[in-house]
Amino acid sequence: YHVGVVCEDIERALQEKKHYAAILPRFHLKSTVVGYSFITWLSLKAKLDVSSLYLSYSDSMSAYHISEIKAHIRKNPQLTEWMSDLAPHAEIACRYEIQGKRCKILHGGLFTFKRGIHVNGALIADDILRDPENPLDFTQLQKIEDHFMKESMFIPNPGCIVIVMGTPMAPGDLLAKLKDDERFIVRSMPALDPFPGRRVLWPERFDEDWLMQQKRSRPHAFQTEMMLVPYLSTQSYFTDQEISKCEKTYLENLDLHQKHSLDSDLTVGGFDVGKKRHPSHLCVFTTKNGKVKQVYQEFLDGWDYNSQIKHLNMAAENFDIDIGYVDNTRGELEDRGLASVWKAISFTVKQKRMMAQAFENYVASNTLELIPNERQKSQIVCVNNDLDAPETPLGHGDSFFSI
Repeated sequence: YHVGVVCEDIERALQEKKHYAAILPRFHLKSTVVGYSFITWLSLKAKLDVSSLYLSYSDSMSAYHISEIKAHIRKNPQLTEWMSDLAPHAEIACRYEIQGKRCKILHGGLFTFKRGIHVNGALIADDILRDPENPLDFTQLQKIEDHFMKESMFIPNPGCIVIVMGTPMAPGDLLAKLKDDERFIVRSMPALDPFPGRRVLWPERFDEDWLMQQKRSRPHAFQTEMMLVPYLSTQSYFTDQEISKCEKTYLENLDLHQKHSLDSDLTVGGFDVGKKRHPSHLCVFTTKNGKVKQVYQEFLDGWDYNSQIKHLNMAAENFDIDIGYVDNTRGELEDRGLASVWKAISFTVKQKRMMAQAFENYVASNTLELIPNERQKSQIVCVNNDLDAPETPLGHGDSFFSI
């Protein structure tokens, strides 16, 4: 079923002169159909000499895919009749003659493929978010996105199709961004409940009993490999969906530079102090009738400590904060004139765990309301179950700890 859906998608993308992204579960023929079959079909359909590029995170993985394409062609008597192998003894050289025209499929790693080379067929980007040998962190995923969008997308000549396939690795990664890119048609199909009225994506191979067994025995791997939940978010303390439910569209930042009379039983603040490389994060909440409502949040990027002190004191005065807490684990803000409503605390492992559990209780009970902000949310959901945060271009879990 899903093979037909993908093939029709790609034909529509070609007709509409768009690119295509396939987000499919593991073991569901992503590479075989979207990669090997399409690029072979494209070579057969070409009216002139044609070259395409098969791109993976590493060159060795891309070379493996080229060897698989050759193996599939070699095993297919119809294809061997149509396609004359010009490099029969080279497993990773994909060059064929088809009715007088020459077709070649180049291979390359995302960061190692030579700049300046262009192709007139297609670019296939297969699993570029994944290093088979090492898990990638947020910083590396951001580098992949930047490189792909600024360099790789321009390897095919104008008018040539770009096809991306893979499994999500992090909230907001390249695959997530492509959903909002009008140049792409994006298809995402999890193994269970891919469409209304359809329970299992490929029951002939992976029936529901088998999938549920995998879910019980390997819950994190199942969420990533079969349900397309970003790998890094399956390790997170909160999911993207949990925090999204707390975000209320009617909330927005109040003006910190103006005096406010807030309807609040207790107004509280939290401030996570960043190191030189990391931002600080300030948040302010009101409490009323059991609800905790965020009225202000801000990342302070590259601020010196004296400027941060002035900012905190202004927030204390203009929001009439009753009590605020500042992470004083490293003592950066000591003896700098911080207003007395701000209490410096030093985090311990036990204390962090207790605070995180309190945070979790507010989220679970639907009593926490947050200002919608993608950066704030990303720095909440990137914190893992051990309360560690990765280095990311947007911070180091700062909003999680300030809240």
